[in-house]
Amino acid sequence: MRNQNKVCIFLLLVIIGITSCKKDCVKQLQHFISEKKYEKTIDKATKCLSKSDDRLIYAYRGVAYYNIGEYNKAYKDLVYAIINEEVTPEIIEVLILTEEQLGKYEEAIMNTSKLINFDSTNIDYFYRRGELYGKLGAYENTIDDMSFVIRKDSTYTNALNERGLAYCKLGSYKNAIKDFSSAIEIKPTESSLYYNRAISLMYMKNNAMALKDLNKSIKIDSTNGTSYYNRAIVHMFLDMKNESCNDLEKAISLNFNNIEKELYDYCNLNILEK
Repeated sequence: MRNQNKVCIFLLLVIIGITSCKKDCVKQLQHFISEKKYEKTIDKATKCLSKSDDRLIYAYRGVAYYNIGEYNKAYKDLVYAIINEEVTPEIIEVLILTEEQLGKYEEAIMNTSKLINFDSTNIDYFYRRGELYGKLGAYENTIDDMSFVIRKDSTYTNALNERGLAYCKLGSYKNAIKDFSSAIEIKPTESSLYYNRAISLMYMKNNAMALKDLNKSIKIDSTNGTSYYNRAIVHMFLDMKNESCNDLEKAISLNFNNIEKELYDYCNLNILEK
C-alpha cells in the first residue's frame, strides 16, 4: 500500500510538472509572438511539443510559420490546433489567411463560416467570406454576403466595391456602376473605384464616360499600367490615335504586357519595340 502511495505521489508530481511546463511554454510563446520573434517561437514550440501534445502550442507555431511564409507548415499546425473547440477566433483567422495563400478557398470559406458562428454581428466576417466566394467565382454568394454588410453599414466602401465587381462579372453593369458610384461618393480619392466604374462603362460602350473615369483614376494614381492600357483602348474606340498610342507606350513602360492584337496593329509594332 505504501509503495502504491509513492507511485501515486510520483505521478501527481509528474502531472503538476507537465502542467507547469506547459504554462511556462505558452507564456514564452505569447511573448515571442508579441515580439515578432517567429523563429524563436517555432524552436520553442517544437521543444515544448516533445513534452506535451497541446493544441494551443501547435496554434502558436502555426501562427509563426504563417508569418515567415511557411504556409504548408502553418496549415498543418493550425488545422490540428482548431480540433480543440476552445481555440480562439484569432487562430481561425490566421488559418483562413493561410488557406487563402495556398488557394484553399473552399476550406477558407468553411472556416470563415465558423467565425460567423462565433459572432454573427461581426460584418467583417461576412465581408471576408464574400471576398473568398469571389475568388471561387461564386459571385451570387459574394453579392449575398456584401449585401448583408451594406445593409448593416451603408458606408462600407470595400463591400460596395466588391459587390460592384461581382455584378460586373455577372454582366449586371448598371448595378455595378451604381455600387461604384456609391463608393466614390464616400471615398472620392480612391483611384481603383474610378477604374472599376470605367470598366463597367466600357462594357456598356459608354466610352466618353469611361474616359472621364480613367482620367480621374490616373490623376490619383499615375503608376498603374492597367489604367493607361484601358484608356488606350477607349481612345482607340473614340478614334483618338495619338492619345491611344501614347497611353499604350506608357502602359508598356509600366510593365503592362498583356496587350490585345488589335491595339498592337492600331499603334504599329515600332512603339512596342522601344
